[in-house]
Amino acid sequence: MKAKINFCNLSAIDKKNKKIMSRNSSILDYHVGKSFYVHKGNGFNEIFINSRMKGFCFGDFCLTRKPFSHKNKNK
Repeated sequence: MKAKINFCNLSAIDKKNKKIMSRNSSILDYHVGKSFYVHKGNGFNEIFINSRMKGFCFGDFCLTRKPFSHKNKNK
């Protein structure tokens, strides 16, 4: 008898386990090729880890501030 697997629940469990609250955690060799959700204060940003990111912290690649742009004042 084969066991039935619900893939919807599996993806929700997988997403929950990949959330990183500590932005100071280092990226190691076995993190390469995976995506993680890094906490940014009011939510999570998804980042994909490549080989150039090894040795850095997760927080280095997750921006917490909104990009600023000057308003165009038309007279």
